Amino acid sequence: MDDSANDRGRERGQIIVIFALGLVAMVAMVGLVLDGGSAFAQRRTEQNAADLAALSGANIYLLTGSQDQATAAARATSAANGFTHGAGGIAVNVTYELTDGAEVTVKIDAPHRNSFVGVMGMTSWTVSTQATAETGIPNGVTDKVAPFLFSIDAFAPNGEPLPQYGNPGAPFAFNSDNNDSPVN
Repeated sequence: MDDSANDRGRERGQIIVIFALGLVAMVAMVGLVLDGGSAFAQRRTEQNAADLAALSGANIYLLTGSQDQATAAARATSAANGFTHGAGGIAVNVTYELTDGAEVTVKIDAPHRNSFVGVMGMTSWTVSTQATAETGIPNGVTDKVAPFLFSIDAFAPNGEPLPQYGNPGAPFAFNSDNNDSPVN
């Protein structure tokens, strides 16, 4: 029997092993690209929800001085944008820093369900975002100077703040006798 024919018989089937290994590697790379892209899209949506929730929480804290009400408002805003606290492994945590005015920080952790990479053992990834909104009435210009932006809806036609923004019971008084508005 010819030795070259024997060698060819033994080499048969090797291409199937190489093809199978190559196919697994290609599916893993395609899965990483697709699931990774989907995770980045989720992160963008989640960041928008965190930004809006922080602004909502800061506004309610400014009006009421209540961390409970501000947390409820932040979580409601987050839920309205698709990230409900406690549903499907989603956590919406709200923290406060009250040293200089008030900073409301919203952190959202949500699982991303993988489609392709799940076959390789990574069924989900946790996507985390965080946003902070600062609130308060400026009482001087020392180290933080920035333009003010007010909604016209916060003022009456005569230019005075609406009652809920000028409420003396609110945590930050909004008036001219505590030097928080320009005099000249």
